Amino acid sequence: MSEDTSAQIQTDAPDTGTQATEPTGIDSLPEWAQQELRQARKDAANYRTQVRELEPLAEKARAAEDAQKTESQRLQESLTARESELSALRTELTRSRVLKQFGLPDELGEFIAGDEDAMKAAAERLAALTSTQRAGGLRTAPVAALQSGGSAANEEPDFDADALADQILKRKFR
Repeated sequence: MSEDTSAQIQTDAPDTGTQATEPTGIDSLPEWAQQELRQARKDAANYRTQVRELEPLAEKARAAEDAQKTESQRLQESLTARESELSALRTELTRSRVLKQFGLPDELGEFIAGDEDAMKAAAERLAALTSTQRAGGLRTAPVAALQSGGSAANEEPDFDADALADQILKRKFR
């Protein structure tokens, strides 16, 4: 092989008309350098073989790492979704507590938003509005003995039709 290399070098070199007097290639090196070069080539061949054998394993390791990254990304997305859900639930709980604190019905919850202080301020305004409507409007507690006409029962005894008929007949025939 070294002869082919030196022959190739000699043919590839431009022809200057003079013959090269020094030999080229590995043969021109001292014996110790030739041995070092052969050993380095042998080691390089071994390393190339090892690389070929290890390439599939490295590819599998890269694929596992990519799969792990994908799993991590899925977990991160799940965590983000759970945190968002938790935040929404906390906001709803705070809204419910504020509504209860000010004695407001759940239907008014859509008008209360923001942080806790903003919710309290809005609930306070709504409570003031609803309390003025209640004060000028209908009664909130039922009347005990409500009769037709919307008034309370009279203290008069029950009506007796027979007694009334007797009284009328006595007056007519007298």
